[in-house]
Amino acid sequence: MNFNNIIYHHIYPFLNLIPKNKVISYKTLWQIFWLHPRAVAKFLSENTETEKYPCYKVIYSNWEIGWYNKWIEEKIRKLKNDWFIVEERNSEEYPKNIWRKIKIVGYNPKQNLNSSEFLQSFFRPSSIFRKPTLFNFFVAFPLEWKEVEKFKKLTDSLNKINNWSFTLQKAETPHITLRFFWELNLKTFHQIVKNTAKNIKKIKTSLINQIITLNQIDSFWDRVYFYKPKSENIRKEFKKFYIQFHKLIWIPKETRPYKPHLTIARIKNQENFEKIKQDFIKICENFKFNLKINKLRFYAAVDNRFQIPLIDINLI
Repeated sequence: MNFNNIIYHHIYPFLNLIPKNKVISYKTLWQIFWLHPRAVAKFLSENTETEKYPCYKVIYSNWEIGWYNKWIEEKIRKLKNDWFIVEERNSEEYPKNIWRKIKIVGYNPKQNLNSSEFLQSFFRPSSIFRKPTLFNFFVAFPLEWKEVEKFKKLTDSLNKINNWSFTLQKAETPHITLRFFWELNLKTFHQIVKNTAKNIKKIKTSLINQIITLNQIDSFWDRVYFYKPKSENIRKEFKKFYIQFHKLIWIPKETRPYKPHLTIARIKNQENFEKIKQDFIKICENFKFNLKINKLRFYAAVDNRFQIPLIDINLI
């Protein structure tokens, strides 16, 4: 598989989606991001911003708390601060690896029960593990690096004039969507990714490695504003890529016409928007974005709210 491991950086912000009363397993992370469990552990060990990205919340699926890139006592302290009950288990199996003997045995926000009472009365393991629900899988051409920073500047500028009339595209993940996949389970999604990685190089296109400039502002029904390439030939190439993608991946084509675009904002209140529309357009006209066509990125909305990149597939 021609995956790009740079995608692992998105595991870090994903950790911020874990509530205080939940933990997540290494297994869940590798299933979502399609990485080897040891790779997940390695990437988490390289986390230099442990206060910002809570990797201490990642444990083994058998409730062993696992290692921590600082020290094991610090992981225990942080888990206890989140009201988890942590105990060392009597085991001769791991005499040298003390962290393999330490397990989460309960969760007690009231802190007024001892461990055995809590286990008998309240402890339900399935309710403590964070099992994210993934919605709205989609695949897209992502903007990268400097272009993402530029897009953040655009959204910051637009936020200054927002009068509750529009919502902005997520600043961290600007992209040109190729296809949405509605209501997939994780197994079917993985099969689509596998088919994409296997067949993507069969697509005949002049887009590969091109730098596409997105600087023409347009809208759908005055409800969604976006950038698109000015060149009609480029737009046709995107459509050709779109048609070939569906044939190679063995999925039905959508009934709606494909229009490649970089979403800026969705209008929520047309009356309010009319008051600031000229300023909105003027700000957008001061920006343009360069997209290098060298990869596809799969995304999902987590719990129907958070848009998270999952997997990259190189096109070259």
